[in-house]
Amino acid sequence: MIQRIQTLYFALSAIFLMLAMFLPLAEYSVDNASVGAFNLLALNTASEVLTLPVSVMVMAVLALAIMAIFRYQDRALQIRLARIGALLSLATFAVFAIFHYLTIINASEKGELTISYSFTVLAPVFAAVFMWLGMKAVQKDDEKIKSVDRLR
Repeated sequence: MIQRIQTLYFALSAIFLMLAMFLPLAEYSVDNASVGAFNLLALNTASEVLTLPVSVMVMAVLALAIMAIFRYQDRALQIRLARIGALLSLATFAVFAIFHYLTIINASEKGELTISYSFTVLAPVFAAVFMWLGMKAVQKDDEKIKSVDRLR
């Protein structure tokens, strides 16, 4: 059923990922001149920040979260989608950290680097937590249904 608590968890995960897509994760400036921003939907190709791999990963986790919401009839598939989504979300954060580190190295060679972070930096981590909570709620429902089946 779509009105279960796991739907709320998966929806919160999707909301955090959408926020990460539309808001910049970090902004970089060298000697008070803007170098670029780590924005996942950046249409600015002049930016020195590579965001395509992280964007693709966030879109994949977003698709998994939405699929998990509407696959409520197949609990085993819902659990697998949530598990894969949580792991991929954590991998997204790791890939972001790698590209962020490479951007810091490249930009710091040009002068004094200033970085301002947005709260959306932690969006993949929050999404992973909510995907995991959704997975646990689906498992709990599955155990309840199996226990009722045993009683029949």
